Amino acid sequence: MSKDQKNIYFEIEGINDTLIDYFSKRKHQIQNYQANQGFSNTWNGAHAAGLVSWRPKPPEDIATLEQEWRKSIDNLGGFVINKSTHNKDASRLLKINNI
Repeated sequence: MSKDQKNIYFEIEGINDTLIDYFSKRKHQIQNYQANQGFSNTWNGAHAAGLVSWRPKPPEDIATLEQEWRKSIDNLGGFVINKSTHNKDASRLLKINNI
C-alpha cells in the first residue's frame, strides 16, 4: 500500500504493515465485494459495498478470540511498543502478555 493510501490520521509505531493487513479482514471483504459486484473503486464504492455486504457476526467466546489473536500476532512476528515516561531515555518494552 502506498503512503498516500495509508491512514492519514495515525499509525502506531511498532505495528507493522503485515499485522495491519492481516487484521483488516473486513476491508478485504469489502474490496472483494466491490470488485466482484461491479462497485466503483472509490471511497463511495467501498462505502456502498460495505453497507450492502454487511452481515452480523456470530457470537464468539472472547477468551478464545484473544488466544487466536495472540497466536496470530506471534506467528506474524509480534510487535514492540516503547512507552516513554517524562524522561526521554526511559522506556519499557510492552509485550503481548502485558496488554
